Amino acid sequence: MWRSLCRAACLVPLWGWTVLTVGAVLWLTLSPDPLPESDVRWFDGADKIVHGLMFLGIYLSVIFDISRKRVLVSPGVLPGVLSRVNLAGWVLLLGALIELLQPYSGRTCDFVDFVADASGVLAGFSISGVLMRRLWG
Repeated sequence: MWRSLCRAACLVPLWGWTVLTVGAVLWLTLSPDPLPESDVRWFDGADKIVHGLMFLGIYLSVIFDISRKRVLVSPGVLPGVLSRVNLAGWVLLLGALIELLQPYSGRTCDFVDFVADASGVLAGFSISGVLMRRLWG
């Protein structure tokens, strides 16, 4: 199953998942009104879960594309812990920059949103090693 999933995901050009995910997150977080009004009622804190999932998605899409590139160059060589920690730092920096830029798009800067972003990055870091070994190992 994992190999089939990996083959299907690899149909997207290299770095395609990263560009798609980061682009979607930037649009959702920096647009004044990214989603039209709807009658769906969210529970308090639902936006924090969404933030965590968005940054989990960014982390996993980037590590997937990095792993893809490494496997093409050196089969069997996957990103190590230091590479994954480095990536976590860059994704956290993106989360901080987004929060700092939001007031310029009519949104608010919220430290708790950044904490939710960080929880998504931590979740991505936590599962990325096992996930990459299942996909490529």
